[in-house]
Amino acid sequence: MSRNNPILYIVIPCYNEEQVLPHTNPMFIEKIESLINTGQVHPNSKVMYVNDGSKDKTWSLIQQYAKENSHVVGIAQSRNRGHQSSVLAGMEEAAKFADIVITIDADGQIEVCGVAENAGTGVASVALPLVDNGEEHLLNLFGKGADTQVILLNPGETRAFAAYYRAEGVGAHRICVAGVTHTLETRMPEAFSYEHLFLRIGTGENVDCLFASAEVTNHLDRAADIEISLMVDGTSTAVQHFRFAAHERRSVTFCHRFERAGSYQVGIADLPPKEVTIEGAVRIVPRIHDKSGKSHTVLLHGTPKVFEKNGRMEVELAEYGDYIEILPRADLATPHGLTGIVTANMYRFARADEMGHSPLMIRGKSIGWGAGYALRMAVERNGAIKWGICHGVEEYFWQGGSAEVDVWHQYAMTFDKARGGASFIDGEQRGCIGGIDPSSELRQWADQPIFVGYSYIGHVIPELGKPKYFTHLPANVAQVRFYTEGLTEEEMRAVYENPDALGPRSDALGVWLDFRRIESTGTHTTEWRHPAVYAPAYLAEKIRWTFQTFEAEVHIPAHTAIRSVVEVSDDGVSIKDRKKIALQDGRNSVDLTELAPAQYLRIETELQGEVGAAGTFVPELCSYEVSAAYGTLRANLVWSTRAQWERGTFTGAADFPPVDRLRDYPEYTDIIHG
Repeated sequence: MSRNNPILYIVIPCYNEEQVLPHTNPMFIEKIESLINTGQVHPNSKVMYVNDGSKDKTWSLIQQYAKENSHVVGIAQSRNRGHQSSVLAGMEEAAKFADIVITIDADGQIEVCGVAENAGTGVASVALPLVDNGEEHLLNLFGKGADTQVILLNPGETRAFAAYYRAEGVGAHRICVAGVTHTLETRMPEAFSYEHLFLRIGTGENVDCLFASAEVTNHLDRAADIEISLMVDGTSTAVQHFRFAAHERRSVTFCHRFERAGSYQVGIADLPPKEVTIEGAVRIVPRIHDKSGKSHTVLLHGTPKVFEKNGRMEVELAEYGDYIEILPRADLATPHGLTGIVTANMYRFARADEMGHSPLMIRGKSIGWGAGYALRMAVERNGAIKWGICHGVEEYFWQGGSAEVDVWHQYAMTFDKARGGASFIDGEQRGCIGGIDPSSELRQWADQPIFVGYSYIGHVIPELGKPKYFTHLPANVAQVRFYTEGLTEEEMRAVYENPDALGPRSDALGVWLDFRRIESTGTHTTEWRHPAVYAPAYLAEKIRWTFQTFEAEVHIPAHTAIRSVVEVSDDGVSIKDRKKIALQDGRNSVDLTELAPAQYLRIETELQGEVGAAGTFVPELCSYEVSAAYGTLRANLVWSTRAQWERGTFTGAADFPPVDRLRDYPEYTDIIHG
């Protein structure tokens, strides 16, 4: 340092300091300007704020202060990396410009960096005088923690150093080092911080449970106790007590069971909340009759039109969310080979703003690159068709033939480990690929449905089990077949020439759809429920409750209907009395006081949808709530979440909406486009 007045940088790490900075920033500016005006430090001296991934307006304030005053600069870390990381980042940046760097911590710790020179003729130890509120302290240990050391200098030797000093006590501290004076305001440190909120909905019996976790860090130099709250829609719904060791960091988890379906904002402590949705609605999911004789469950999703034209039934997959789903089952395994056949008329190819694979048929986790599927028949944006299977960790695909717009074609592929694979359009082979090692294992994806008109694309979010993006097939579909063996060229031609016949290899025909029979009515019946309250003893007592009101929330579009029957019983077997109710769209409230008092109640509801030329219309049952009374006792029976509905029984086409497949997750960016 050749100049008389050194360049000083005061480095201040900041994490969620929105409430503090407006008070402390003027003091820091006043101090640095005072030192400059009196010639103690160079005019290029700065106050440097280091934003450590704050979740409040800390960074905005720093940017504002830097615009308003040339002696303020700021740097920002991409996320919360911790106090020491912030200090180090600030020091490394400040050292490029400063002769002296002082770091200030909110709990009163400062760091002084500089260069010492032995101007004497003998070996000397470095000692740094520091004055705190008039009391002198001699700093002769440098470094921190296990690296603390005494610095010895030979005659003429210079060496950089870093000294640490902690101001004891909350309040103002006038610190003087090497002729530089600074007033430090210390406050109680933020003891705990929170990050990495993770939410997961349970499965099976826990499908109405939320598992919420976050990482919690104790920043204190001592063990400390803390109460951590789970926040749901801004209200604390659960509190857990923890004891953390000094500087301990660990994950905490809450399990919360929701009594009602819906969307909720959930967070832990002061972390920004995230939205979760608890499934609850019962609806009609139309069932397509499987002509193979194997009785597979095949679902029709969305609002497609279904009509007869030119002697065949057509399903119009016009909108995103219109698709066919063949549910997984053990007898759809394909260890040696497979065959997929779709008769379709595409009315356009994928647009530039859409994913470029229109799925004729797909089974697997992804239709894109990688061994993410068991079967793929996909039309690309230019009309070319990609066919493929996967074995082991290898994607094994070929191209052959093209789709046409406004022309009906039978698109088909077959694969056998020995013969290889081949693709066909209207019974004519358009491409092929060789066989594979007989010892190779074909990818099965046995837990995945077979889709026509829908596919995942890109990676799947493992934690959510949901795709980031999806694609669909803009086409009318007339027939679908799936075989659990690879067919020969002659057999493929026979199926094409006689589409309405059972055809060859009926033993391997797993699914056959012609859309002439689609079931669109179903029934849900709750369990018999006793309105016990307060104590389990009421379950054993033969209390006959007066059921007062029945409330139901339903969605009933045109062409559909929902009818309920409320039944009561004294033994949970024989019906004592009943009341029929024709529900209206929206919220219904019905008087039940005319029912005979009883111990138990259940509700049977028929949901009637419609699938036809006008489109697919499905009613939806969202919730029941029944109030009951016995003397001064009051009780409510609620059915709202999926777990509550599943205690009852389903018949026909009554079911739950599909997994939220059509949602994008923009916060995840590791997309692979196939």
